[in-house]
Amino acid sequence: MIKFKIASFEDEAKFIFWLRGSLKNMEGVRNNPCIFLNLDNKFLDEIINSKKINKEIIKKIIEEAKRQSNEEIEKKLNLKLKKIKREWKKIEKEYFLILKNLTGIEIKNIICYITRFTIGSYFYPNKIAVNYKSDVGAYVIAEEIFHLYYWKICEKLFKIKLSMNPFDIKGKKWNAWHVSEVMPEYFLINNKKLKIFNKIDRIISYPWLVEIKKDIGEIKSDNFKDFIIKVHKRLHIPIH
Repeated sequence: MIKFKIASFEDEAKFIFWLRGSLKNMEGVRNNPCIFLNLDNKFLDEIINSKKINKEIIKKIIEEAKRQSNEEIEKKLNLKLKKIKREWKKIEKEYFLILKNLTGIEIKNIICYITRFTIGSYFYPNKIAVNYKSDVGAYVIAEEIFHLYYWKICEKLFKIKLSMNPFDIKGKKWNAWHVSEVMPEYFLINNKKLKIFNKIDRIISYPWLVEIKKDIGEIKSDNFKDFIIKVHKRLHIPIH
């Protein structure tokens, strides 16, 4: 079962720092879709170029987050927390049963943070985030948890260390992050037991999903681990 909490400013600063890889790898470094905190270019460069967590950087992000937040945002965080708990409770048991049957593993003590300045995201091994503005909170939770399960299996199958940047685990065209993002298309969006997700359109956020699914082609396998291996091989992404 999930524990819900509102992200502290320190939590959120760490999330922003951990998402710094997207600042380098998403198209448009200064127009990042994952982080909603306005930061000047010099400070962005400092974050991007830091190889490990830096107390001074975290302190500066906290200061900026506090400056850009306000009483209205803090009030909405609490409202979102109550709403998302209600939404998730309706599907939680069934969802985790589906995941266990699909993957054969469990991840315990998952914490879901309601955030101000970051998009829905996951932080291995057991943290996820949902932005207070999200209008599909239950789906965001389901997808981010799914990513945690995907990476846990990859870690066992391919000896991948999640301290590695998933953008660096790559073939000529696609990388491991792309694979992690396409997997929900096969196991969540089209899942007959999770009908509330069947109308979710992720193509809007990830237009490249059309191309990668074409490159993957049809894979006939009900075994999740076997499916992952075949996808990596078809996309020529190293698995050892």
